[in-house]
Parts: sequence; structure tokens; C-alpha cells
Amino acid sequence: MKTSIFRKLLAVGLAGLMAGTSGCTSGLTTSLVWRKNLYHPAATPRLCLMTSPQKDDVLVEYDECFAQSENVRPRSYWLLAYAASINNPADPPKPKFVNPADYENLAPVPRVCSEGEVPTNGYCFKEEPGLRSFVLWHDGAMMGTCSLPVYSNAPPVTVGRVVLTPLTVTTDAAIIAAILFCLGAGGAGGGAR
Repeated sequence: MKTSIFRKLLAVGLAGLMAGTSGCTSGLTTSLVWRKNLYHPAATPRLCLMTSPQKDDVLVEYDECFAQSENVRPRSYWLLAYAASINNPADPPKPKFVNPADYENLAPVPRVCSEGEVPTNGYCFKEEPGLRSFVLWHDGAMMGTCSLPVYSNAPPVTVGRVVLTPLTVTTDAAIIAAILFCLGAGGAGGGAR
């Protein structure tokens, strides 16, 4: 009887572990290989803003990293287009990143140190260093505070992930088989003493 209870507890524990860590669509080990990463501005994002005569928008350039990684990569996106794409501020989408080299005659947006220095012609900004955000002005009027993007995204497809996937799927299938065996064996042998 103790073996039967142990098998049931083991099966419930394995099932809970799989459901709690991976959801219903993928198994425990497969989800670890393909889990989404949280992308955010680097600790020192090297923020730079530019305008282009080709677009009525502000190009934001900054350094980004993901999760706890220290690997930094440069990113660029059009600020006003990105702001228009945000439907839920609590869960903002990934920006549509662009290559600044695709745009000619980019002009730097001046950085100001205090609100007293705000020019009355064109864009300017003041970085909020610890907050990974900046305040943007246009023609002397404050447009608002803009946070640099933080979003979740699937990891890139790499050879390592592709090679590991069949192994993780097999492992997940073995875990499911163990759950089913424990449940079946526990039910079949439940009356024996």
C-alpha cells in the first residue's frame, strides 16, 4: 500500500513539475532549451537620439542585453512608431528594430542637462541614467518620459538548440511515460498487501 501511495505522489509531483514549469504545450526539458528571454537596456545603455529628414520620427539608439547576460548589442528603433504600437503598457511588444545605416543624413538630437537649457527649435532630450529612460522635448514643449524597451522574446534558433530538441522531447516523453506507469501501476496494485 505504501508503494502505491508513493507511486501516486511521484506521478502527481512529476505532473505538477511539468505543468508548473512549462505549461501545456511543451515538456519540462524542451521548455528549458526554448524558454523566452527577457531583453532590457544594458546598465550603461549609451543612449543616442537622432532625427532624419526621411521620417518624421526620432531614432533611438541604445545598448541592450538579455536576462543576466553581460553580452551587449546595439539596437535602434523609431520612437513614435514604437509608441503607437503599444496597446498594453504593462506588456509592451518588441520594437521593430532598424539599421541606422539605412537612413541618410541622420542628425543628432541634442542632450540637455537641465530643463533650463531646453531649446525652442527641434528635438532635445535629457537622459534619466538610473531609470533607463529619457525625457523628450520638441520645440521647447515636453513630450514626456520615454522608457527604453523591456520585452520577452523567444531565443534565436541555434545549432545547439536544434540538436538538443530531439533529446529533450525524448526525455519529456520518458517523464510522461513514468507518470502514466506510476498511475497505472498504483491503480492495478492498489488492492494488494
